[in-house]
Amino acid sequence: MILKNKEQQESLTKNISILSTLVRKLYLYCNFLSKSKQLDYNYVKNQISSIKKYIENIENNL
Repeated sequence: MILKNKEQQESLTKNISILSTLVRKLYLYCNFLSKSKQLDYNYVKNQISSIKKYIENIENNL
């Protein structure tokens, strides 16, 4: 993978870091609350939307 410049590399690193954090938060949330079967649908939906946004940002930087 060849990155065009340093800004692109920093942006890619930041997006991957944020994406990783969001996925971990969503996993922990679902794992913890799935036992009570009371997941907050809107929270999960918003987290998934955020994850999609960061995946798109990563794809655009590659």
